[in-house]
Amino acid sequence: MEKVYETRHVYMAIAIVVLLISPILLLIIPSNVADTLYFSPDNWGVIVPGKGYVAYIIAFLFLLLAPATLFFLDIKRISIIFSLIFLLTSGVFFYYASLTYTALSNDSISFRTLFSQEQHIYLWEEIDKAFYYDRLPGDGFPEFVFIFIDGNRLRLTENGHVKELSGGIRSMANVEYIGVD
Repeated sequence: MEKVYETRHVYMAIAIVVLLISPILLLIIPSNVADTLYFSPDNWGVIVPGKGYVAYIIAFLFLLLAPATLFFLDIKRISIIFSLIFLLTSGVFFYYASLTYTALSNDSISFRTLFSQEQHIYLWEEIDKAFYYDRLPGDGFPEFVFIFIDGNRLRLTENGHVKELSGGIRSMANVEYIGVD
C-alpha cells in the first residue's frame, strides 16, 4: 500500500511541474518551433497565429491532465488508459499547433491554418485586396486582412511582431487604411 501512495505523489509532482513550467514554455516553444520549421533566409519573419497558441494551450492542458489523472484516480487500469489518451491527445494538439504559421518574405506570403494540411503560398502580386483595420482601444487589436485572387483570406492581428513588419507589408501590398469613425 505504501508504494502506491508514493508513486501517486510522483505523478502529482509531475503535474505540478507541468503546471508551473507550461506558461514559460508557451512563451518560448511556439515561435521557436515555427522558426525552426518554416524560416528561410529571405523571410522577414515567421508568425504563429493566435489559434496556434490556443492549440498549444490545449496541448499543455492535456499534458497536465495525464499525470493528474494518475494522481487523482489512483494508479488503476482505467486511470492509466485515460492518462495515455490525454497524453496522445496532447501530442496531436502539439503536432497541429506546430503546423500553424504565417511567413512573410521578399517574394511571398505563406501560411497554414490550424488543422489544415494544405500550405498556401501567394506572391505579393497575387493579393487582390489588402486592408488595415484600425481599432479603438477595447475593440480589439488592429489587423491586416489580405484577400487573394483565388478568394482565400488571411488575417494578421497587429501584435508586437506584426507591428515590426508592418512597414514591409505596406510597401509590398497596396494596403487600404480603414480607420475608426
